[in-house]
Amino acid sequence: MQEEPTDPYSRAMNLLKDMESVLSELLDSLKEKTSIETPNVVVTMNDIKEDPDSNVPGRYDPSSETILLNYRADLSNAMHLYSHHIQLVRLGATKYIYISSEEGLRLPWVMRRLEREADHMSTLLIGQLNPRVKIQWESDWRAIAKSLDRIKAMIEFKRKWNVNYDELRGSRSQ
Repeated sequence: MQEEPTDPYSRAMNLLKDMESVLSELLDSLKEKTSIETPNVVVTMNDIKEDPDSNVPGRYDPSSETILLNYRADLSNAMHLYSHHIQLVRLGATKYIYISSEEGLRLPWVMRRLEREADHMSTLLIGQLNPRVKIQWESDWRAIAKSLDRIKAMIEFKRKWNVNYDELRGSRSQ
């Protein structure tokens, strides 16, 4: 059995990878219903948005077929980005990238056809999930996100007060 890392950076990386696995498993559960292969998934602690006008904390990269999602995202956000992957597969990469680029240059986020369709499709996808799978996913996702929030708060405290992490850990164990 592998030992759990004690340094916050390694713990955060492991937790982010756990979130990627949790999301990939959820998307795999939809593969039978959508007939779409699961895209690559990267979960980040960085603040990202699909568009400056969007509330979606993540984005879909069509060139690598990757969902990039902030760890604070919810199921609706994840399904919205997965909907873009479905659009890419159905339209073809060239056409999807062209439409996405054209709409991105000319229209605000709320008026883009691909975005409206992704919103609608994400609602349908959530409805297709087994309720137990959905509840378990949300529970696992939130638990990991809370752990990441604690690590982030500890790092910010350390940075603000110039506290050595090892000294802080050592004083708790004595």
